[in-house]
Amino acid sequence: MTDNTPDEETASIRSALSNNWMSRNKNFGLTTPNQHPNVDVPDLTMASPPRPPTRLLADLQRRWNRAVRHLLSVDARHTSSGRENQTSARDDDVTIDKWFDKITSIQSPSLDTARKYHTLRHLEEMFGYIDQLLELNNKNDDDGRCGGSRYDYDDDDVCVLTLSTFFHDAVYVPRSNTNEEDSATLFRQFMSELASAPGAPAAATAKKESRSHASLRERVVRYVLATKRHILATDQEKNDDCLKLFLDVDMSVLGKEDTAYDVYAGLIREEYEFVDREVYCETRAGILERFLESDVFFSKEMKVGLEDRARRNLQREVIMLKAGCIPGHEA
Repeated sequence: MTDNTPDEETASIRSALSNNWMSRNKNFGLTTPNQHPNVDVPDLTMASPPRPPTRLLADLQRRWNRAVRHLLSVDARHTSSGRENQTSARDDDVTIDKWFDKITSIQSPSLDTARKYHTLRHLEEMFGYIDQLLELNNKNDDDGRCGGSRYDYDDDDVCVLTLSTFFHDAVYVPRSNTNEEDSATLFRQFMSELASAPGAPAAATAKKESRSHASLRERVVRYVLATKRHILATDQEKNDDCLKLFLDVDMSVLGKEDTAYDVYAGLIREEYEFVDREVYCETRAGILERFLESDVFFSKEMKVGLEDRARRNLQREVIMLKAGCIPGHEA
C-alpha cells in the first residue's frame, strides 16, 4: 500500500496521460522528421514512438500475431486433436500474414486515399494509450488502491482490444454512412477465412463452436460497431469497463495539446474536402457540441487525465467553426 493521497494519485494519472508522445504527435503520415514539418519528436530512429514505418509495422505485427494466436489458442483448448493443433501455427501463418498486410495496407496514407488522420499513426496512438492505461490499472492493483474494485484485464481483454483497434477503421470512406458496419463485416470475413485455413483448430470449424472463441469474436464486432456513436446505450455496455477503455482511446485525440489538436482538426477537414465549407463548419460544430453535452470520456483515468483539455479543445473548435474558421486548415 502506498502513502499517496488521492490528490497525488490524480496528479500522477493526469501527468502520465497528458504528457506523453501521443498528446504532442502531429504526424499521421508515414514519414521521417526530415520529410514532415509537424513532428516534435527529436529522433524517430529510437524505439520511442512515433516510430519510423519499419519499426511501426514491426510493432503492429507483434501485437497482431499475439492477438490472433490467442484467439486460436482458445479454440485449441477446446479440441481433442493435439497433433492437428501442433501444426496449425505453421498452416495458419499464411492467412495471418496475408490479413495483417491487408489491414495495414488499407490504413496506410497515400496520394490515392482519403485517409489523412485515420491512418496507422492513429492505431499507434491508440495502442500507446492502451498500454499506458493497462499499466496504470496494474499499478493501482499492485498498490492496493480502489479497494479491489478495479477491473482486472486479462489476455482475452487484450486480444479484444487489439483486434478491435486494428479493425475499427479498417473501412473508412468519408462519403459512406456504413463504415463501422463494413469494418465489422471485414472482421467476420477474416474470422471465416482463418477458420477455414488448413490446420485450423477443429473448434473453429465444427458446428459446435467454442463458447469462449465466439464470445471474443462477438465482443470485437460489438466494439467496432460501438465506435459509430460513441455512447453506452445498454446496461451491457455501461458495465463493460473494457469497452469504455476502447472507446476512450479512440477519442484520445480530443485531449491533445492545442497545436497538435489543430493539426488533427485540419486533417479531418481534408478527409471531408468534398463537403461545402459552410456545411462542414455547421455540421462538425453540431457534432462537437453533442460531445460537450456530457463527459467526453467514460473511464476514470481518462476523465482525470484528458477530460479538461478535451473540453477546451472542443469548445475552441466550435467557436472557430461558427465563425467560419477551421483549425489547422487554410481557408
